[in-house]
Amino acid sequence: MKHYLDALEEAGLIDSALYQRAIEASLELKEVIESTPQSIWPTIGQILSKLHKLPFSKQINYETDELKKLSTLYRTRDEYLIVINRAGDKLHLVSYDPKAVQACQEFGFIHQLDTQFTLICYSDFKRIKAELSTNDEDLLEQILREGKSSRASDVHIQPRKEQTDIRFRIDGLLHPWRSIPHPFTTTLVSRIKVLADLDITQHRHPQDGRLHWHNQDIRVSILPTIWGEKVVLRMQAEQQVPSLDKLGLMDVQFDHLKRTLLSPHGLLLVTGPTGSGKSLTLYSCLKQLQTPSLSICTVEDPVEIQDTNYNQVQIDPNINYGFAEALRSLLRQDPDIIMLGEIRDSESAQIAVHVAQTGHLVLSTLHTNSARESIPRLLSLGVSELDVRTTLKLVIAQRLVRRACLSCVSGCPHCNDGYKGRVGLFELYSLPNQEMVGGLTLHDAGKHWQASGVTTKNELDRVIGHEA
Repeated sequence: MKHYLDALEEAGLIDSALYQRAIEASLELKEVIESTPQSIWPTIGQILSKLHKLPFSKQINYETDELKKLSTLYRTRDEYLIVINRAGDKLHLVSYDPKAVQACQEFGFIHQLDTQFTLICYSDFKRIKAELSTNDEDLLEQILREGKSSRASDVHIQPRKEQTDIRFRIDGLLHPWRSIPHPFTTTLVSRIKVLADLDITQHRHPQDGRLHWHNQDIRVSILPTIWGEKVVLRMQAEQQVPSLDKLGLMDVQFDHLKRTLLSPHGLLLVTGPTGSGKSLTLYSCLKQLQTPSLSICTVEDPVEIQDTNYNQVQIDPNINYGFAEALRSLLRQDPDIIMLGEIRDSESAQIAVHVAQTGHLVLSTLHTNSARESIPRLLSLGVSELDVRTTLKLVIAQRLVRRACLSCVSGCPHCNDGYKGRVGLFELYSLPNQEMVGGLTLHDAGKHWQASGVTTKNELDRVIGHEA
């Protein structure tokens, strides 16, 4: 019989690198499957079924209560085998792994019952296993471990009418992982609340906190919805802050930004929607500036990237310690450079401008769609036109687009839907001459990366519209 790795490679479901690694490291089938995109798992199941001449079910039907009862009565020694139901003297068992058929036969002999064996998709198997798990701590561990291995930036635990869906945000887009029954959601959310030091008795008001998992800081946001409490976990893995030349700036933009950062005072803004990489750009600027002769301070909500080179301050609105109060305090700390996480209201805008006018370089973010829109936005926050002209040095607008996978453009073991990783698109608006640096807009940057094969037109259309 042909080896299953050969069959998967011939079908284009695994590449030669994964094939070789599976052979050399003696990977289990589970490890091989988990090294591929979830979208091809049903196809893997069908190929294994055909190769071993075993029945395969695309959709397995069962009752959750009956499933739990059977798992108590008939405990299998093999973690890759599940008793799904019993009809008379026949037990129906399922697995994602063909080798489980022998364990199924042995199981029937031990219990003196006939058995029926069916192969199912690995994702269905994991979902059933999750429903059988009565340990919410184990379920949370599974979610966080899978999120980390998938490079997820966020985990969404979203209750719906019939069940709760768990999705991972990878390279800016949400990908479904699995669904769990509502009873498991309740215990899972309670477990998260305990670890994040939140009120487990509160179900009607939003709550925010943090939990720590394997030296990783995870932000927790809980929001009551009509179907239950929705949880978002921000997976704040330790980030390697890239140098400025690795962000994706065009050469003329890079040179202009470096010159602007040498200014002894003034205001530099980074704009863009949530999740467009503004904080990482600010930290790349700080990395460019950092020397032992400078005092660099940050004021954030929350502190996105912890770095011992800077004096990092986290605001706390619950004790009336906001951006304005923190900035006033920092001015008495003899800073050279201040990074303000966000200008979000009139008070923080005017104080940031004041700090920039008193001999400090201030870096911050602002929510606008383009670089040019920053000036009317500052004016609407009460900053005078004169202060804008004399203080604002540079505005950077940015977006993140997904990189086309180097191995394919339609899905493979390395990527999600033909993409892996992201690259920045930038436009720099220089003051006081009020012109785009190099005449380059976000669309120009997008066309450059498309022409270079780094991204695709569909991705540019998704992120910055059909003008690209």
